[in-house]
Order: sequence, then structure tokens, then C-alpha cells
Amino acid sequence: MTHEAKLYPNAGLEKNYCRNPAPNEDAKTIWCFIEGGTPLHYWEYCDPMNGRKEEKAPVITKAGAGAGSVPPNTKITVGKCSQGPSSYGNNSYPCTNAFVKNGSKFTHTNRGVGMFWKAQFIHEFWVDRVRIRNRRDCCGARLAGTEVFIGNESCGKVEAGTRNGQWYTVKCQTDLKGSSVTLKTTKNEYLSISGIEVWSGEDEGDEVEVSSTPANTKLKL
Repeated sequence: MTHEAKLYPNAGLEKNYCRNPAPNEDAKTIWCFIEGGTPLHYWEYCDPMNGRKEEKAPVITKAGAGAGSVPPNTKITVGKCSQGPSSYGNNSYPCTNAFVKNGSKFTHTNRGVGMFWKAQFIHEFWVDRVRIRNRRDCCGARLAGTEVFIGNESCGKVEAGTRNGQWYTVKCQTDLKGSSVTLKTTKNEYLSISGIEVWSGEDEGDEVEVSSTPANTKLKL
């Protein structure tokens, strides 16, 4: 996690104020940690009109890797998710089910081409690959052909022959820079997943904020 008071005791992060995006991190707007969050979903963008005080987030850099460069092969933290354009069963299977660690729950859109699941990063990252866990109780073939996007660029598609409960890796042909990951159906089908991991690639020289997680470790989704 980034910007936690326990990790940076002298950074003035004790209160849950909204924080401005750090320089060069390209976040959408101000953000804050959320009350009652989980280790997998602990921040969201703030409403700039809600009257909460803003504090500027410190920029953390990694010595020897360039100012703010992100270590490769690191699991990227994501925050707020969405799915649609419409959800199955009056949103009985919400997008946040993808963050349940043991894969016991699943997301579920309605059927159609272009049904999506999407989650935001705290800022832009270079992404190498995305791992997706299929729904484990039913309908494993539905996930096949699902296209993965980093920002607005296509990373690739899930392979054919998908099975219940299995993990599938979509590796981008080249590292892609973006602030979100999106899964999108390419056939007239429902979209359901039970887990997701996004892994960083090589930093191409842009200055971005570094996570507190060391290289070769997973950043939580």
C-alpha cells in the first residue's frame, strides 16, 4: 500500500483527508483512504465538493531506479471498480467480488458483446501482464476471448478452452502504460471473474510515484 501513516509516521497522514495527486502521477483527481475498506479495496477518488480537507501526498522515490520509477514484476494496487453496462440480477454479483481472496465469489454482468469489468490504479503504471481467475462453479467457457485493456490500449485476449476456477494470463505484446484495467467481452456472453492480478512491466522513463512494496513482490488488488 502507498501513503499509510504506519509506513510514513512523519508524513502527516494520521487523518483520512483527501490527498492531491503527487506530481507526474497522472491520477484522475484527489483521493483518500476509505473507512471500512479491506486490504484489497482501501482507497477511492474523493468528491472535490464534499468539503473534506485536502492534503498533498508525498512523492516516494526509489534510490537507484530513477525518480519515481516502478519496479518491474510488481503487482499493481487498484481501487474503485465498476462493471456493466448492466449487471446481472440487480447487481447481486458486484464488481468487488473479484477482490475476494479465495475466489469464493464472482462478478456477473448481463449478456452481450462489450460487457465489461474495470478497475482504476492510483496513477499510471507500465503493465506487462494481467492474470484473471475464472468463476469456479459454472460456465468456464464464457471467459474465452475476453479482451484485456490497459487504459484504452488492448493488451490481448484470454485464450480459448477456459475452465472453471482456473487462472489465465494475458501478456501484453509490449508493456502498456495506463491508469486502469478493463476486461471486455468479444462475443454475446456474460462476463464473470473471481480474481484479478495486474503486474507491472519496465518503466519507460516517465516519473511516477513508487509503491512502498519492494521489487519482485505483489501489489494488492
